[in-house]
Amino acid sequence: MSKALIALCVLVASAFVPMIGVTSSHAGTQVGIATFYWKPQKTAFGGQFNPHAMTAAHKSLPFGTVVRVTRLSTGRSVVVRINDRGPIVRGRIIDLSLKAATLLGMKSAGVTRVRVQVIGRGKKAKKAYASLSKSARKRSRKSKRKASLKSKSSNSKAKRAAAGKKARKKNKLAKRKTKKVGVASLKKKARKRKQKSVATKSVPKHRPEPFAETKYKAVAWAS
Repeated sequence: MSKALIALCVLVASAFVPMIGVTSSHAGTQVGIATFYWKPQKTAFGGQFNPHAMTAAHKSLPFGTVVRVTRLSTGRSVVVRINDRGPIVRGRIIDLSLKAATLLGMKSAGVTRVRVQVIGRGKKAKKAYASLSKSARKRSRKSKRKASLKSKSSNSKAKRAAAGKKARKKNKLAKRKTKKVGVASLKKKARKRKQKSVATKSVPKHRPEPFAETKYKAVAWAS
């Protein structure tokens, strides 16, 4: 058997062997595992990789191809442009930029199952990419605004709760103080009343006898 025939047999066999973690429903669509990367490096297309741009790395799609990446677990989708080659790990179909991964909500997980749909190339694809990436930016701004408002409201709630707690404590202390003052004043008044009653009891009241003075006068005149 010639070498050319052996090579042809190997090619035909490899076409029927599916890639691990990758399935394809129809032309221009892939389903598999996606990852993301963020370290600064040179891209295969040329130029420096920007982690904050809506780009991705693919093994075979031509540079400049615009694709829609949909996360299967949540249904979230982003539109990215292919400008690099990857991923290197077998069984993974696409490497997203940090920005795209954040918008998909896969930053904490690191890897996720996605569907990659080719939108196209050229002017139409560029327009679609520009409009969809703009909407994605709007969504991210909206989500950031919501998060900031939520944090602000939670902070204000915490502040209000702390202020209320402080006020309640202050009122409690004031009530206790007034109660103490009231008890002390009552005790003082009771002591004073007691002392007054004791003083009045110890000193007898002398009432002058009637006619005592007239008697004395009468006796003096007789003598």
